[in-house]
Amino acid sequence: MGSGPFAARAHLGDLECRVAMLGKGNEGRKEVLAALRAFARDAAEKGLGARAALLGAVVAAGATPPDQGTVVELLDGFEKHYPDAKEIHPRALELRLAARVATGQLEEAARDLDAFLALRADPAERRGTLARVGRELATRAERAAPAEQTRALALARKVYTVLVREGGDGSDRIVLADLDLRAGDAAAARALYEEVLETDRASAEALRGAARAAAAQGDREHALTYWRTVLDASPPGGTAWYEARVAQVTLLAEDGQKAQACALLRAARGRATSTGGDQLEARLRAMEPRVCK
Repeated sequence: MGSGPFAARAHLGDLECRVAMLGKGNEGRKEVLAALRAFARDAAEKGLGARAALLGAVVAAGATPPDQGTVVELLDGFEKHYPDAKEIHPRALELRLAARVATGQLEEAARDLDAFLALRADPAERRGTLARVGRELATRAERAAPAEQTRALALARKVYTVLVREGGDGSDRIVLADLDLRAGDAAAARALYEEVLETDRASAEALRGAARAAAAQGDREHALTYWRTVLDASPPGGTAWYEARVAQVTLLAEDGQKAQACALLRAARGRATSTGGDQLEARLRAMEPRVCK
């Protein structure tokens, strides 16, 4: 192949065609990615190098599983390396944000998130990106090592706050409420759960969440009412039914109403109809010596 700008553009065009022909699997992906890396590294014209780097990140993100480490490598400092490629800065930022969250680079992800939120993006595309990033952050907040959990939780709450503010549905509100409750803000969590219940009074997730939030606030009366509603709406002996029963027994015992707690506990013996119910029934049995003494 010849040299010069026309040859470089033709070469990049050929690489773009190869990318377009890639399937959903990994066949041919490694070779195309290597070629794009080399092009981006050697390109004399920065605009072409920027397009190659971004395309390489798209190829890496499309691998099974996504090669998020390579995405970060290709796009780290993208805006500084290619200051004139402003039209593709938003796409690079979007890919890098998702990759940094996926690889646990949360300090850097926080900066990318702020930059992404400042963009004037298509509302549907913005929402899709935030939903994906939010789910990953919420999962990390639940499963990560303690040192990472606090930052992941804060970022997840930030993302879901935006999603709720920008027209989120009941499921977004429940996720944000769960995150708020985990962060210790029971009042904010309860307000969100009750907001969902205003439009869907049968929402089991919102009822359980409102019960937990009320209990965390020390409002045992309303917590018990919510758990009673869960119990009445759940098949007897199932996981949800036993979860409500365990919560009722716990709240009553903590409130000094041990006779009533013991009666409920003993009435639940031998009623499990699911694996989850079996496990929760075992918890109740373990509580009996303390509650029924």
